[in-house]
Amino acid sequence: MNKFQEHDLTVLHPVERKLAHDQTMSFGRSGCDLAIGTGDRGVSRISGLFECIHGDWILTNCSLVRPFHLIADTGLQYIVAPQERHILRDGGFNVLLAGTIQTYNIEVRVGEASTSHSDRPPSSVRPLPAEMTVSPTLTLRERQAVAALASPYLLPPPRYEFRPLTYSEAGQLLDIDAVVIRKRVERVRSKLTKVGVPGLLGPDSRGAICEFLLAAGIITTADLELVAGLSDRLEGSRSDH
Repeated sequence: MNKFQEHDLTVLHPVERKLAHDQTMSFGRSGCDLAIGTGDRGVSRISGLFECIHGDWILTNCSLVRPFHLIADTGLQYIVAPQERHILRDGGFNVLLAGTIQTYNIEVRVGEASTSHSDRPPSSVRPLPAEMTVSPTLTLRERQAVAALASPYLLPPPRYEFRPLTYSEAGQLLDIDAVVIRKRVERVRSKLTKVGVPGLLGPDSRGAICEFLLAAGIITTADLELVAGLSDRLEGSRSDH
């Protein structure tokens, strides 16, 4: 067996296709190996590329402006920024592209289906900033507030959305006043800033806060259990599958 064969990449959805280590696959709205979001201007013409370099499968975001969301089957998540690239270790992944019409999902697996990767998280998760020496500790109320705010990122397709909720929407889910939600999220922002997380000082940092917490694994799908107002939506998600 070729030493790379066991690390072939298999596309499972929306088409079934297997890529050997010497093959690549681009995806996007037009002019790509895999057409996805055709006619949807919210999807970049060439959104991304899968390629194998020195035995490692690399996912590159080729867009200049549009991020996408990478979810490993371990539950770890990452917001892939424009022009960023990441190594995909053995296991399954969903690449979610939020268009203006709908969210599109590309499901892939690296390596054999039986490969165990529970003891090794994928390197697609963004390392914490060098300045960040201590991971912030969130109170239960703070975690509940940011879980509600980040809930659109955490719900499975087709309920997934690439956006945070507004403070008002998060408050409605938790039956808490929007002003209280804002204060709790501001405390989270302050904690993140103090431990060295950059880019959170804009006038509206909801998205940056949520995307960092997801990328660092501080907030995960398990935290949706804290959001009581999501129970009906989660039950609906389960019944669809």
